[in-house]
Amino acid sequence: MTEAEANFDPRADAKLKCYHYELITSGLRPVARRRNMWHVRKPLDVAKMQAAIDYLLAPPTAKDFSSFTPQKTSNGEHDNICTVSSIELYTETLDDRGDVQYDEDVATRIRLTFEGNRFRYKMVRNLVGTIVDVGLGRLKPDDIPVILAAKKRGKAGQGAPPHGLTLVWVKYD
Repeated sequence: MTEAEANFDPRADAKLKCYHYELITSGLRPVARRRNMWHVRKPLDVAKMQAAIDYLLAPPTAKDFSSFTPQKTSNGEHDNICTVSSIELYTETLDDRGDVQYDEDVATRIRLTFEGNRFRYKMVRNLVGTIVDVGLGRLKPDDIPVILAAKKRGKAGQGAPPHGLTLVWVKYD
């Protein structure tokens, strides 16, 4: 551990950040993890969600994520160019194992992991909500390039609730 410089800014000096977003699909609401997972009642098409992620990452360069950020921010910043280097989708089927018991209801736990140089306010939650909308069939995977090009928040999907989001780590060097 080293002491930070006097002019160190934890937001501006970050080189890479990682967020996890967790959700669970099930007809029944999980009791034990309800405060740190988004409960989606309907099953999600994971293949379509992965296709949407592939569109978000192609090509692997900096993109304007204006469609996934509020139009106005508290500090007046409008630079929505970010490099999202990876989005990984993990799934786990839950039945009567672990901390979840559902009798006859089979649930799927989904974790989305985002890595990038920076993320704007609510950007990860809005990306997750849009990916979930693709999984629900409200949007198609090939809508993603159109949404990115629109640069308008109203064109993207719903915003995911905050309780599934966790900042995992930040790299400064």
